[in-house]
Amino acid sequence: MTQLLEHEGKALLAGVGGVTIPRGAVADSPALARAVAAGLGARVVVKAQVPTGGRGKRGGVRIVPQQGVGDCAEALLNLSIGGFRAATVLVEETVAAAEELYLAVTLSPGDRSAVLLLSASGGVEVEGDPAAVAKVPIPALLGLRDFHVRQAASDAGVDIGAVPGLLPAAHAVHRLFHEVEADLVEINPLFLTADHALVAGDVRVVPTEGGAYRRAHPPSAVTPFERAGELGFDLVELDPDGDVGLLSTGAGASMLVADLLTESGVRPVNFCDLRSGRTAGAAERLGHVLDHLGERPGVRCLAINFFAGVTDLDAFGAVLVESLARWPSHVPIVARIDGPGAESARERLRAAGVVVVESLDSLVDEVGRVVRGRGAAR
Repeated sequence: MTQLLEHEGKALLAGVGGVTIPRGAVADSPALARAVAAGLGARVVVKAQVPTGGRGKRGGVRIVPQQGVGDCAEALLNLSIGGFRAATVLVEETVAAAEELYLAVTLSPGDRSAVLLLSASGGVEVEGDPAAVAKVPIPALLGLRDFHVRQAASDAGVDIGAVPGLLPAAHAVHRLFHEVEADLVEINPLFLTADHALVAGDVRVVPTEGGAYRRAHPPSAVTPFERAGELGFDLVELDPDGDVGLLSTGAGASMLVADLLTESGVRPVNFCDLRSGRTAGAAERLGHVLDHLGERPGVRCLAINFFAGVTDLDAFGAVLVESLARWPSHVPIVARIDGPGAESARERLRAAGVVVVESLDSLVDEVGRVVRGRGAAR
């Protein structure tokens, strides 16, 4: 059985709804990991993304202070777990958990019918005590019902205060189990907070070979982030439901823009370093980012921060304006351009209806006004 990476399983579960997913995103380098960690709190959890279990016991899951994220990511990207070397890490906020539960839907090895699994002891401990896991068969014709969840909670000795949250969580797992035609959908640990909120600490999805997910996602499928790497730049999703898409250059400058926007109360969708020294293929790279961000329904503004030391920004500005023709016309664009030929590039952008500002502070301020409905319209 081949399981999905954790962040892939969480993305699928988030699409179903019914259980909270911690804030975070994947990164393929220490610099990008630091960018993702910005705004997630003083301490974050960093996890190697490999298609196997037992990462916690093998050093693949670590909680570190924010200043240690880069070193941690570098270590995990060089770590082999179960014969797999991680190409990415998942950086997430930590969760203040009062208890850890275990929740899953899997196939009965006998008749291949669905079974609900629940335990009041989640994390690595559940693997050593299978007797602590309550098992409730799910009739094929009836499907999962609330009384099945309540029975499992009673059999497992789960705190009764957690049951209201367990109901939608269990239905979400069951629904995803059938949507992807899975052998297993598991949340372990399922964090239970002091106020009885449930948060998916880890999600494991094992699609059935030849099932719906495998048919829709053949092994050759390339994600937008993998395609960005092929085109020679970095693209990391920070918040898929964010307010602002970023088109920027320079890893440090891009992280700074994301940090400043976050501090101002605006949620960046992504981190992006287009690398200003590589103008070859610029139109394709720009188009790839714009298409990806334009599909995000929550985006209310596109922020451009482009600084170049030697790149001719006049020529690049012409490519940028051409590429912006594919951006949704109702979503405003705010840009800060600096470097050789910048004034000509600014004129091109103004003529295309872009709001051009002179400084990074002005960019952050104007983007904030646009998102809050008080800025200039495109």
